[in-house]
Amino acid sequence: MRASLGNSAVTGRRVATPAAVAACVMLCSCGAVHRRVSSSCDAHRDRAALVTADVLVYPSRLPAGAATIYFACRRPAGAPEEVGLDRPGSLYGSDATTGGFAAAGTEIVAQSSRGVATLAMCARYTTARRCPPARYWLTVIDTANGRRAALRMYAGLRSPALVPFPVPVALCAQQAVAWLERSVSAAGVGRRSQLWAATLWPRDETGVLAARSLIDVGAIDPSSLHFTGRTLTWTRAGRIRHRSLS
Repeated sequence: MRASLGNSAVTGRRVATPAAVAACVMLCSCGAVHRRVSSSCDAHRDRAALVTADVLVYPSRLPAGAATIYFACRRPAGAPEEVGLDRPGSLYGSDATTGGFAAAGTEIVAQSSRGVATLAMCARYTTARRCPPARYWLTVIDTANGRRAALRMYAGLRSPALVPFPVPVALCAQQAVAWLERSVSAAGVGRRSQLWAATLWPRDETGVLAARSLIDVGAIDPSSLHFTGRTLTWTRAGRIRHRSLS
């Protein structure tokens, strides 16, 4: 099964997308302020959340532990790019999370959410569909040039619902990303997995074109997701499958 949702123009702060495919890509900002800080990238290695031969993702804690801002940079001395905000949680979780980092080449991907704690607390005392919705998205950043895109997740939810998050994700150094979501419908969140993928192309100095597609649905093994070049491989119901993303 493959349902293409089309192309969207993504910049560092703004997304231009037709109304008919508004679910394709969401605003990159998502509450974040893309600030830069002056420091050598490798200076943050000791406290990094993710380190590879090419990139580093590290936290910068705000005063009084109010929140943590994650930055990504190209090693050894690339400029930092703000990735997302992470706030301390409570019994109901956190209303701002960033994590689930992965890297391939000079690119990194992060998973972020907003409003989960508010939704969880509200849903305890009433039905979730009466509560403010939570938001979930992926942020992909190329630390070599600062280009970024944000891809909305669980776009098919018709009413607020708590969903499994973070999710399994695979990143390709040739500007492609894939991830798993639970199937969603008017009745809520299902048990089957949905495999989504997006290819990214440079648009200008800061922008990216992002095309998001539904690749497969079913009993997909989360640990099987991986890229060889731009060819995505996964296993569903014990059978190995492949898809070339162009």
